[in-house]
Formats: sequence, C-alpha cells, structure tokens
Amino acid sequence: MDVFYERKEQYRVVYRSSFLFLISSSYALLYFQYHFALLNMCIFLTSINYWRKPMYSWRRTLDMTVVNSAIIYKNIVVYNSLAYNPTNVNLYYFIFFSGSLAYPLSIYCYNYKFYWTAVYLHMLLHVMANIASIILYTGYEEKYLNICV
Repeated sequence: MDVFYERKEQYRVVYRSSFLFLISSSYALLYFQYHFALLNMCIFLTSINYWRKPMYSWRRTLDMTVVNSAIIYKNIVVYNSLAYNPTNVNLYYFIFFSGSLAYPLSIYCYNYKFYWTAVYLHMLLHVMANIASIILYTGYEEKYLNICV
C-alpha cells in the first residue's frame, strides 16, 4: 500500500489540523451538545489514526465513513431542530458548505501532483468545519433542551 502523500511533512500538516476537532468537541460539551461532542471526538480519533501514516487501507475507509456519517447526522439534527438560533444555523451552513468545496479541490490538486496545495486545502476543510461547528454550538439556546430528530 502506498502512502497517500509523498513526503511526511505533507501529511503531518493534515494530522496536526485534525486536533482542531478537540476544540469543537470542547465547545459542544460547553454548550450541552453531548451527541455532537461524541461525533467530533470520533472524527478526531479516526482522523489522527488515519493521518499519522495515510495509506489506502481500512483506516482510510473508517475515517471517511465516520466523517460522512457525522456530517449527515449533524445536518439532519440541525435542520430539524428549533434549539438553534436561525442566524447561527445559516452561518453554519454557509461556512460548512463553503469549506466543503476545499475537499474536491484538494483531490483535484492531488491528482495533478500539486501536493502542498492539496494539503493546505484539506487543512482549510478542517478549519472551516470546526469554525462552522463552533458557531453552531454558540447559537444553541438552553431553553430548548429537547433536540428534535
């Protein structure tokens, strides 16, 4: 199995950016969003497990499965919930989906061997997803403790 990036410094950048999920997980705990804290912690664990030495293996499959499942779950919960400030929800969706554009761009750059550009785009994805999550959690209104799923 080949390593995903050609140089260790490249995938170490993405590995380090995975630690941002600890910050958004902490924010989720702070705002009583325990299910999102658990999701972010799972993303963190699978991400560092994969990016410590990225290869096409079960670790990549697990990471992508956890991340995609978390995205689907979070967006369904947020869309169906009254517990979030609508301004924060709209800002969350805007930042999250804007940041998500970095992923296909990073794959494009990787395929054309612009490895450092691909690395920074993937890191941007991590940054934007975590900023969006923090904005969402800070718009949580405690008076609505029941999340409608």
